[in-house]
Order: sequence, then C-alpha cells, then structure tokens
Amino acid sequence: MTFTYDSSAIDTTTSAGRRNAVRFLVGDTDSTDAQVQDDEIAFVLTESSDNVYEAGAYCCRAIAAKYSRRVDTEL
Repeated sequence: MTFTYDSSAIDTTTSAGRRNAVRFLVGDTDSTDAQVQDDEIAFVLTESSDNVYEAGAYCCRAIAAKYSRRVDTEL
C-alpha cells in the first residue's frame, strides 16, 4: 500500500497538495493505519475534477463501506 502525507504541503495547486488535503479532510494521516492508498485518492480526485471536498467525501464513503462489511452481530 502506497501512503504519503506531508502536513506542511496541504494545498489545492499541486497533485501532492490535493492528495495531502484529502488525507487531512478524511483523517487518514497515520501511515501505520492507512485507510486508502495514494492511487485510490488519485482516482477519486480525477473523478471529482480535483475537488478535494468531493474527493474527501468519496473516500469517506469508501472507508465506511469497507468497515460496514466487517460488522458481525449475534442475537
């Protein structure tokens, strides 16, 4: 899993800055507990025309879907 994050380079003018912004908005800033890969963020940024807020929301839904599959209930 490729994970990169630089809190000193959060912006919307470069691809790395947008990736950092999405990670910041999603809360995925811990490399030891990465939730999405850099390639996945690049994909959602492309799909959202580089809108970091839309991409962040997309990533949040994907993370929620991933964990919702792990739910186990007993009655």
